[in-house]
Amino acid sequence: MEELGLILFVSRNKDNFGLPDFKQRKYQFLTNKAPDDPKNMDKFQDFVSKGVNGELSRYYYSVNKRDSRKIQKDVIHYLIDNNVNISKLDFLASRIAAKPENRSENKWLFDFDIGLIAEHGTPKLDHFIEDIFEMSGDRDILESISDTITGYHIIVKHGFDTRILLEKYTNVELKRDDMRLISYMENTN
Repeated sequence: MEELGLILFVSRNKDNFGLPDFKQRKYQFLTNKAPDDPKNMDKFQDFVSKGVNGELSRYYYSVNKRDSRKIQKDVIHYLIDNNVNISKLDFLASRIAAKPENRSENKWLFDFDIGLIAEHGTPKLDHFIEDIFEMSGDRDILESISDTITGYHIIVKHGFDTRILLEKYTNVELKRDDMRLISYMENTN
C-alpha cells in the first residue's frame, strides 16, 4: 500500500477581505511527496502567482496519510455508480481521499490560536503541551508543533479523552483529521 498526502492550496475571503478583484480559489490534489518537496513548493508558488496583486494564499498538507488502496476502490465504485466528467478525475480522487475512512493514520491536530490568548488571558503553549502529556498519560504523544498565521498547530500521534483539556483551553480547537499549514505567501506581482 502506498501512503499518500493530500495537499490544499487556498486563497480565502477571510485573508483577502476588501482586496479589489479578489475571487476565492482552491486547488486540491494527492501526492506521494513530502510536504516540503521542491515540486510541491513550485506548484504552490505557481498557484500564488495566479492570484491578484496582494492576495494571500495558504498551503495545507493532510495530518494523516491516505491509504491508496482504499482511495482506488472508492474511486472505482464512484465511477461505476455516477456519470463523471473525466477531466475532473484529479479533483474527484482528492475529494474521496479526504474522507476520514480513507486515512491510514489516526493523528490529531490541535489548532492553538494565540489571538484569543491575549484577549482572555489563557495559559501559554508550554502549559498546554504539559497538560497534553498529563491528560493523555503519554510523554511520547507529541508528533510536532508548527507555526500558523495566528498561533500553532500541535499534532499528536493518537487520540485521548480531551474533554477536560478543551474546557480549560477555550482558544484551542481539536481537529481529528484535518490539514496543517505548511506555508503561506502573498502575490507581489
